[in-house]
Amino acid sequence: GKRAGIIDVPGHEKFIKNMLAGVMGIDIVLLVVAADEGVMPQTSEHLAILDLIGVEKGFVVITKADLVDEEWLELVKEDILDEIKGTFLEGAPIVPVSSTEGRGLDEVRTLIDNLTLELGDREVDDMPRLPVDRVFSLPGFGTIVTGTLLSGKLKVGEEIQVFPGNRIGRIRSLQVHEQDTDIAYAGQRVAINVAGLKKDEVYRGDVVAPINSMKETSMLDIKLKLIKSV
Repeated sequence: GKRAGIIDVPGHEKFIKNMLAGVMGIDIVLLVVAADEGVMPQTSEHLAILDLIGVEKGFVVITKADLVDEEWLELVKEDILDEIKGTFLEGAPIVPVSSTEGRGLDEVRTLIDNLTLELGDREVDDMPRLPVDRVFSLPGFGTIVTGTLLSGKLKVGEEIQVFPGNRIGRIRSLQVHEQDTDIAYAGQRVAINVAGLKKDEVYRGDVVAPINSMKETSMLDIKLKLIKSV
């Protein structure tokens, strides 16, 4: 009965930038490892990134379990246990699944359902911030930007600014899970139909927020954490 937005991030090492754009704002992670391939270099990279950005909940899914025998499957599980040791996934369930046989799918659904009960509420009263991960245009609608609303809420009719810069637009319409809505809340995947801005005026990595709500700066305070492989 619950609704979850599923973000499928690319696994290949050439698309780490795309993975980073999609993974921000995720509450629950399903770390996917193919049974016939096992832990790959990009599996380690993804796990390190998830650890660095502070994801706290998730589990491991071993896909294509029907393509290997039980002995090989156990070896893959052992490799995964070594890989997730010391990360937020240590002690998390490891579920073998087969999409062709339907094996393990009910367990995956149940685990997702149970983990949603442990999630805290997002800060819907904070300042709205939506990092842009996709920009496109549709005939008759104009510019569409999508992303995960990290905080606050957005309303149809509000004026917004695209940071960095002084690009001003207005929210013509909002969609969440392909359904029109007047208000979008923190934690939701949101598509914004922006009036007053062209497609080539907004880029991935920009942030949609209220007008004059942020300032550009040339300085940053950072906290540095090195991953094990460095």
